[in-house]
Amino acid sequence: MKNWLNDIDARLLEIRNEYGSTYYRGFKTGKLDSACLGVLAERQMDVLSDPEIPNRINRILLETDSLKPEAVNSRRKSVLLRRLLESVRVEKHPVLVSLKAKVQQDENEFVPAFGISRKGYSARRNTLSHCEDRECRRKAFLSLQPLLGKISDRCCRLVAAADSVSSDAGYSSYYEFLLAQEDMTVSGLHITMNRALQATEDSYLEFLAMGRDICKAERISEFDLPFTQGVLTREVDRLFSQRSKISDLKETLDSMGIDPDMFHVSMETVDSPNAGTCFVLGSEDIRIILGSEPGYFGHYVAFHEFGHALHYSLQPQSTLLSDTGICMETMADFFATLLTDHGWLSEHTSMTPGDITEYFKMKKLSDSYRIRSMIRDTMFESEIFTHPGKSFHEVRGNLTERILGVQAGEPVWSPFSMYRPAYVKNYVYSHLLSHSLDELTTLKHGNHSENQKRLLSVFTDIASKGNLVPFQERLVEYGIDYSTL
Repeated sequence: MKNWLNDIDARLLEIRNEYGSTYYRGFKTGKLDSACLGVLAERQMDVLSDPEIPNRINRILLETDSLKPEAVNSRRKSVLLRRLLESVRVEKHPVLVSLKAKVQQDENEFVPAFGISRKGYSARRNTLSHCEDRECRRKAFLSLQPLLGKISDRCCRLVAAADSVSSDAGYSSYYEFLLAQEDMTVSGLHITMNRALQATEDSYLEFLAMGRDICKAERISEFDLPFTQGVLTREVDRLFSQRSKISDLKETLDSMGIDPDMFHVSMETVDSPNAGTCFVLGSEDIRIILGSEPGYFGHYVAFHEFGHALHYSLQPQSTLLSDTGICMETMADFFATLLTDHGWLSEHTSMTPGDITEYFKMKKLSDSYRIRSMIRDTMFESEIFTHPGKSFHEVRGNLTERILGVQAGEPVWSPFSMYRPAYVKNYVYSHLLSHSLDELTTLKHGNHSENQKRLLSVFTDIASKGNLVPFQERLVEYGIDYSTL
């Protein structure tokens, strides 16, 4: 039985790595091979279509009552394989695979253009954050509308198809199905999002007041918020920009005894829809793609993405034991907490103690905007997939005004919400959990400057187990009560 399980796992792992290679090529070239994705989905379905799999799973669960590690491993893999069987019936449905691939392909091929000569995703992000010209910022913000207009009908078909396939599997909506794969519910998710809104309210109201003052307007729009954040972080950006994010990352890794080559991690810069992404092409081939953003945000993205790479490197080479999104994002953000370590800041920036104090004040306000934006995106996805047929623009606009407190104008939403729904919520959880993990780790092992090996030790402890032990249980070992979020 053990060999049978391991054989299936190995075949699934090979397919997963081919998915990584396909997405990497599409991300880098702007041309996603949707036909290849369809073939990979069929191959995965073929592996899992053996009618004997459910019977073998049941036999393993009934027969392996031993407490020996090998038996525990087999039982856990069997439970996860049974869950995967349910998941692929929905996620690898040919219609859903095709529609998602086409939406992502359109996003990869699209180049936002605004003004006379400005174009590209990095230029758009830079303009929104740093351009003093409000009209130019508005045009940059709206530069995604041609893409959204092109994919709008396809996205509506995607939502309808996803909900239909999920209904056949016994779920009220695709969003309910996605959360169930992580032992979550829609109502439980909403409770956490509302708690996060309450926790950020005071800081965000202060951020909004700054925005009105900066823009010299009593009522500001969504496209004014990134600029407010840019002004807020301007001095910190200047201090971080005095050094290369890649150089700082490599020096930090050296101090921790980590050689990126040893973990088979490579890094490159590409203009892309995201400021940073990590792709796994194989156990010895992990690629990090970064945007050109400098300053604090550029550093955060570089450290966050390397956190992903490190996590992947330390994970069991197993598809069945791969960690969930909440765990992956929490550990990536945990690595990025180095940027809030006093010792690290003193060594890698020119910040004085007073600068560091101001930096933490700035970060609290900036984070309140970032978290509330992700809560808005999460609630947008929940609403769209739970109530198919609703106007994307109307739902997005109402949530923007309610959660961000600004005029929505002509709402702009991200295609990511269509081909990776229920993923943005992981960033809200990771923000909360990574800080709790950092605080407990610091209490136990000291800060980074006092113990430069501590972070790698925690990573190894948590990541090396993979989903053999649920992430919630691994956090409990560190004293973090997941249920209170």
